[in-house]
Amino acid sequence: MRILLIALAFLGSSMMPAKATDFAGLAQKLVLEGFGKMDLGLVEQFYAKDENMRFADADGPFHKGFQNYRGWLETVFAQGVTDQSFDMKDINTYAIGPEHHVSTMIIYSTVKQSDQETIYTTRLSLVWRANEQAPFGQEIVHEHFSVYSGRFASKLGYDEFGPIAK
Repeated sequence: MRILLIALAFLGSSMMPAKATDFAGLAQKLVLEGFGKMDLGLVEQFYAKDENMRFADADGPFHKGFQNYRGWLETVFAQGVTDQSFDMKDINTYAIGPEHHVSTMIIYSTVKQSDQETIYTTRLSLVWRANEQAPFGQEIVHEHFSVYSGRFASKLGYDEFGPIAK
C-alpha cells in the first residue's frame, strides 16, 4: 500500500502543469535592476540575440538586433546620470500564442544628470518568447519604449497631448 501511495504521489506531481512564468517579476528585474542600475550585463541576459529582432527606444529608430540596441544603451548610460529611480505600474501580460507573451507597463521615472532632475512617464511593451536556453526561460524578441512627456518627448516634438505646434 505504501509503495502504491508513493507511486501515485510521484505520478500526480509529474502531471502537474509547469510553473507559470512570473512575467511581472521578470519585467521588474529588467527595469529596476538592469536599466535602473545601468547594468548592461543583466539587461543583455533578457534579449534574444537574433540579428533580425527589432528594439525601439524613445529617440525614434528601431534598432536591428540586440548589439545595435546595446550600442545605443551604452551611449545613454554614459551621459552622466548620477541617480535615477523608477516606479512601475499596470504591468499586464497576455498570451499571444503557446510560446509568446506580450507585457505592457507604465514606468514613472526620475533621472538626475549633474544638477538637473527630469521626471517623465514611459510606456514599455515587451514581446517574450519561451526559450529553455535563455537565462530566465524567456527572451525578449521585440521591445517598444515610448515617451509621451518628459526627457525625450520634447526632442521629438510631442507633449502629453500630441504634436507640439510649431
